[in-house]
Amino acid sequence: MAGSRSKKAILLGALTVSLALSGCATEPEAESAAAPRAQAQEKLVENLRAGISFEYVPFATPAEAERDADVVFAGRVRSIEPALMNNEVGQEGTALLELVPTNVWKSRAPGRAEAEPVRVLLYRARNAPIEPYREALPEGTQIVVFGYLREGIDFDGDIPDGSAYELAPQSLHLPVGNQLVNVWGADSGGEWPGVDSVADFDQALGQSKKP
Repeated sequence: MAGSRSKKAILLGALTVSLALSGCATEPEAESAAAPRAQAQEKLVENLRAGISFEYVPFATPAEAERDADVVFAGRVRSIEPALMNNEVGQEGTALLELVPTNVWKSRAPGRAEAEPVRVLLYRARNAPIEPYREALPEGTQIVVFGYLREGIDFDGDIPDGSAYELAPQSLHLPVGNQLVNVWGADSGGEWPGVDSVADFDQALGQSKKP
C-alpha cells in the first residue's frame, strides 16, 4: 500500500490471536439477541486490536482519510468466509467479507455509487476460526469501510481470484451495540470523537449516494 500515509503504515503485530467468542442468543426476539451480539462484537474488536497494530500519522478528520482512500462506503454484510491468499512467502489468512453498499461517499467510478457487492479483506490469522467474525457480524450488519484496492489476489481453493479492498489504520468501523467503533483509531490518537454512526459520516463527508 505505497503512496500515502495509510499505505505506508508499519505493521507491528501479526494477527496470531486465536479468536474464541461465546455463542449467540438462541431466542428469536431481537432484544434477547442484542446483548450477546454486542458482547461478540466487543470481543472481536478487542481481539483485532490485540492482534495487529500500526505506527502511523493519523488523519485528523474523516474527510482527510477519504481523500487518501480509494473507496469509502457503508455496507451490509452478505457473507463472511475464511480465506487464504497465496503470495511469494507462503499463505496469508483473511476473513473475506462480501458487503452490499448502502451509502457511498467515494467510489472508484466518479459520479456513480458502487452497487454490486464489494469484497473486503479483514485481518484473520491462518489458523483462527471464522465463527467469531460471523457471530459479531451476522448477515445484514452495517459497517463503514475506507478501502484500498488490492488487485491480482491469488486465493487458495474455490474462491475466485481477483481484487478486493484492504484496510489501513482508521479505515474500519464496526458496530458494538448501537454505535460504530473505529477499530484501530486509538493507535496514535486516531479516533474521531462524535463520529459513530452512518449519519455522523454523512455530516463529516457530505451526503452519501444511494446505490
